[in-house]
Order: sequence, then structure tokens, then C-alpha cells
Amino acid sequence: MNSVFLKSAGETLGSGTCRPFRGTANDGFQYAIKTQKAGESSRLLINDFFGTLLAKELGLPVPDPSIVTITRALATQHNIALPKDGDVIAFGSRFWENSEAHTPDPNNAKYFDESVKSLVAGSIVFDTWVWNEDARQFLGLQVDSRMSLKLFDNDGAFNRNDWLIEKPTSKVSFQKRELIEWSETQLYNKNETLFNDWLVRLENINKAQLENLGGHLPPQWLNSINGNFKNGKFAELISALDRRRFRVRGLLFG
Repeated sequence: MNSVFLKSAGETLGSGTCRPFRGTANDGFQYAIKTQKAGESSRLLINDFFGTLLAKELGLPVPDPSIVTITRALATQHNIALPKDGDVIAFGSRFWENSEAHTPDPNNAKYFDESVKSLVAGSIVFDTWVWNEDARQFLGLQVDSRMSLKLFDNDGAFNRNDWLIEKPTSKVSFQKRELIEWSETQLYNKNETLFNDWLVRLENINKAQLENLGGHLPPQWLNSINGNFKNGKFAELISALDRRRFRVRGLLFG
């Protein structure tokens, strides 16, 4: 797993809960960086980072994730909340240059090709599996007259607040009504062929893989979880994800 040190901090990126901002790391790349707010647990960082690792394991395209260390001196300089001890441990997504937020439009045949349809299907499989409470976010980049997409922003994964993911339904939530309607039509018509490759990939993931991915979580994040979010709770989440991956096909197609 990539781990970098922040060298300089730049502009704020929106107004998200985790205060995302642009930063340059010691590897020379720029990252969208999310940090833990003062007085809060790191559950949203865990959601975003672990959710991104799971999406990548499923084969979905995502911006390269990294653990970003921010020295106390640099954090103080940029008004970043400090932990009681040690440096700030943040989540970073490597910038995909020239890309921007993009929601596929089924009415735009030029850019809604078979690869985009497959990726939308894969995102539905993934969001149903992890029960993403947010509308699915994509980054888009026009390449050779076609649209290339990556999934990003997974802090709404695992039901966001309680890590209870035993929802008995599929998850179809996008920024555009047209994409929601197109997706629901595919499910209503039981177009399983469109989803099958992603479902097979999901069903072939095993619990050991999930535990291995969970092992990349910084101990500082797990140690900061309070209330119902104890370290043991994360093990329960792993078990719930392992059980739910076998249920997604039935949740989508009944």
C-alpha cells in the first residue's frame, strides 16, 4: 500500500465532512486529502479508504489511494486538527489530471458506450454490497472521443454511521434521474448479463482477501474509534461483508 508524506498543502476542495484539500506529497504527485475533524472518530476515513480498497479489489477503476502522513508542524501551519500524539494520518486519492466530476447520461449515446454501461453496472453491484449511503460519484476524462470513468468518494460506505449493512434491497443512487431510471430498467428487465461479470468477481472474493485489505488500515484510525466503533466492530464488518457478497445477486434480481 502506498504511503507518502505531505510536502505542501493547497486549495480546499469543496466543503466535505473530512475537509478535503489538494496537497503535494514527497513522491511528487498531487492528492485530494481528507483528514479527521477535531473531536470526531476516524470512521469516515476508514469508510473512504477501505471502501476504495474494496472497489479496487473488485476490479473497478479508482484513483490510487494512499496513506498520507502530515507532520504536526505542517498541520499546525494549515489549521489541520491534531491528534493527541504523533503526526496526522490522512487519506489521499491521487489526482487524475484534467478529470472532473461526471455522471453518465444514458441519453448521450456518444459517451454512454458499452464500457460505461458495464462500469455503471459494476458500481451498482459494489454499492449494493457495501451499502453506500451516498449517491455514487464518478470522475470523468474524455479520451479519444470516449469517456473514461473512475469511482471516488466512498465515505458513505457501510451505511456510513453504524456499519450495519444487512439491507434487504439493491442500491441504485446517482446524481442524474436519467441514470437512475436506466439502471432500474436494467434490473426490472433482469438484464443479468450486464451485471454478471461483476457478480462473479464479487462471489469469488474470499474473507481472507477482505481481512488482508483491512490490515492496511492505520492503527491510529482504528484506535480513535469510539462508542460503537471499537476495533472488534471492524472485524464484525469484515464478516458482514463476507456474508453479503453472496446475497447481492439475489438483491439485484430477486
